Amino acid sequence: MHFFAQAAMETGGFTLIRESLTYTTVAAIRNAWRSRAAGKTDQWIGDNLLRKPQALGDWAYGGRMGNVKGTLDGFNFRGGGTFQTTGRDAYTAKGKLAKVDLANHPELIEDPQTSLLAACAEWKGSGCNAFADAGLIKKISRAINVGNANSATQANGEADRIAWHEKIFKAVKNAGLLG
Repeated sequence: MHFFAQAAMETGGFTLIRESLTYTTVAAIRNAWRSRAAGKTDQWIGDNLLRKPQALGDWAYGGRMGNVKGTLDGFNFRGGGTFQTTGRDAYTAKGKLAKVDLANHPELIEDPQTSLLAACAEWKGSGCNAFADAGLIKKISRAINVGNANSATQANGEADRIAWHEKIFKAVKNAGLLG
């Protein structure tokens, strides 16, 4: 149930397999990247990032997470898959765990089987089974979204992750599937 709650949050209720980066409003960019956008004017964001997914990818993700600034890395290694894996480093690591060459073929994160294998590898590698058994949804959320279960930084959409878990738990309980 915890796994599905995280997946539901990361994929917009299982509707997104890849982050589009085609933003159409300055407000949406500001909301998604608050700290990065804080030093930019609305005019600069509008001129340089709106409806420009490759430029937005480089601005948002270039030069970090293993992505090389000034290349297509930020776009190619944008959020993708069940847990919205982001960044060249994460794609490489999850690809190795899932035995898929995501470093050279990041588009493979869109394949349902690859996406699920990468998410399962991340789940296992982050120790999320133990957190789930203990009911530590905030640790799970931070492990999956922030990359550190013990982070003081809240996961993006942490309250929504909790709400998804409650919804899934209720459905499983109502179906009589809990032992």
